[in-house]
Order: sequence, then structure tokens, then C-alpha cells
Amino acid sequence: MSMIDNWAATTAGAFTFSANALYTVNGWKRFVSRLTPDGVFTVSRWYSPGHVDETARILSLAMATLIEMGEPNPSEHLYLAANGKLSTLIVGRAPLSMRDLSTLDETVQRLHYQTLAAPNRAPADAVLKRILHAGSVDELIHIGRSTALNLAPTWDANPFFFNQLRISYGAEPASRIYAAIRASGVLHENITASLTLLTLVVISMVAVVLVIIGPAMSATHRSSANVILWSSAYFLLIGVAFMFVEIILIQRMSLFLGHPIYSLAIVLFSIILATGVGSLFSDRAVPLSVGSLVGWPLVLAVYLGLLPSWSGRLLDAAETGSLIERAFVCLVTVAPAGVLMGFMFPTGMRPCARIDSRITPWLWAVNGAA
Repeated sequence: MSMIDNWAATTAGAFTFSANALYTVNGWKRFVSRLTPDGVFTVSRWYSPGHVDETARILSLAMATLIEMGEPNPSEHLYLAANGKLSTLIVGRAPLSMRDLSTLDETVQRLHYQTLAAPNRAPADAVLKRILHAGSVDELIHIGRSTALNLAPTWDANPFFFNQLRISYGAEPASRIYAAIRASGVLHENITASLTLLTLVVISMVAVVLVIIGPAMSATHRSSANVILWSSAYFLLIGVAFMFVEIILIQRMSLFLGHPIYSLAIVLFSIILATGVGSLFSDRAVPLSVGSLVGWPLVLAVYLGLLPSWSGRLLDAAETGSLIERAFVCLVTVAPAGVLMGFMFPTGMRPCARIDSRITPWLWAVNGAA
């Protein structure tokens, strides 16, 4: 896997780039498991001699992969070398033999590379040393989260390998952030991506206020403040919750379907179709009784809460199917959540309309804005 992506992965792609799928423990377990007993998997990526950011995360990813595959001494499977702005990690299906190491050392010397990490040797960097000495995945996560940039391994459930910036970095002094923006490398690109995302959110919020919220405010003038408060809170919350579920499903399914465009089209279609079906039958499925109004949201919460515990195994089992087969699995997975979420909007609208039908445009606006 040799330099198959570019700087786009670190800028806009810190959040969306499809090559993220290649840098997860789930993916690497697939790659390594396909090797012959003495085969090797190599990964070459950008390297900065003064900053081991991506290189350290690659090493952490390899360690987590081998630990999850049951290897007792994962560091004995790894050899890391660098030359200029390029580093190459070699991951052995079996521990690297003395003959392997001798061949690698001779090649490194002949090509004027530098060995950064190898079995039974002190690594060239303290962070790399901590990673290689980790005894568990939890320890790797702890090490990765204790460094300036996030070096923790990534999984399909959290696949943003290229985004190494922490949310807490926003609390750093403005002078340090400004210096990072002016510099080059991973930190600069990640800050650029985050500021771009933040700018888009702010612009979207301004547009929503001007186009949706502002015009709808006239619908609230003659209703009581108490009714407006509680009804607005309900429709705001179900709108935000819907988006959280939708965004996570789109991201997770993009790895399963093979491309973010497929995920956007198929998941969006599935969830909107299912939500429409749920809305259509909400009058019959959700009578205005305490048991129903409490019960259905609990069913939805249980389904969403249990989804991560079984969906991963289902997607793993179906990932070699055709696109049509995978799209069907996606639809089956998403549809129950969509139907249950579809109950919530019309069910909330019915009692609100009975109390004061004049606020209906406002409630549509609040939900749409969310």
C-alpha cells in the first residue's frame, strides 16, 4: 500500500476522504489475514523527521491489528524505515526471522534509509518506543490520546485516520494556533480542515436563521410562552437526533458500500423512505396515550443502542457481496430506525395542533432548522 493517496486526505479529507477506509484495524486485519504464513504487508506514507505524527499512528494501527489477531509479541512482526519524507512499515504475518532482519538491514544501509523501529532494538523515537511496548489495545489508545496529536488506532466505527487534531486544541493560545496555520504538515492541514468545517457551520446557521427561523417567528406571537418553549424543544431535539443518526449511518455505510457517494445516495434514500412510511402509519401505530408516547421512543432507543453490537458482524459477513446485495443489507439495517423515527414528527404535531394550531409553521421551521 504505497503512497496511494495525497494531501487531499489531510485537508478536506480529514473528515470525508474515502481512503480513510484503508487505515482502520478492521481493514488491516483483512489485509494481513490474506497473506501467506511468511508473507508481508508494506505501507509507505509521508514522514517528517521532526514529527512522527502519521508514522506513529501507522505503527499504532499495526500494533492494534496484530494484538486483535492474537499475536503475543506484535512488535516482532514490525520493521519501520524512513528516507527523506517517506517512511515504510513492513508488517509480517509471522514474526520477522533473523534472515529477514539481516536482509532488511542490508537493504536499508545500501539505499541510505534510516531504521526507525525493528525487533529487539531501541526505536529512534520515544513515542515509537511507547507504542511498541504497549501490551494491549487499551494501552495503545491511552498512549495515542496522551500525545499532542491523536495517535490512537482507528476502527471502522471511527475511521478518521487523517484527522489527528483534538477538539481540545481549540483551547490552545491563539498564537500557537496561528503558528500552526502558518507552518506545514499534518497539524496545519487538520486545522485548515477544521476551520473550513466551522466556517460552513456558521454560514449555514446564519442562512437558516434568515431563511427559515425569521419568517416563521410571526406564527408564535399569539401563543403562550410555555407552549412555545416545550413544543419547540421537542421538535428541535428530534431534528438534531435524526441528523446524528443519519450522519453516523452514512459514514459507517460508506466503508461497507465502498464509496461515500454510494452511502449518501443509498442511506439517504433508505432512511427518508423508511421515515416516510413511519409517518404514514403513525396515526394508527402511535395513539395519544402515555404507554404509546413513552414506549415507541424507548423501542427506538433500544434499537439504536443495540445497533453497534450486531451491525458490524452483519456488514463483515455481507461485505463481499455485489453492490445490489450490499445496498439491500443497508436498507434492511436502516429501515427499522427510519420507520421508528418517522413516528416522532407527526405524533408530536398532533397534540401541539390541538393545543394551538397557529404555531404549526414555527414547529416545522424549528425541526427543519435542526
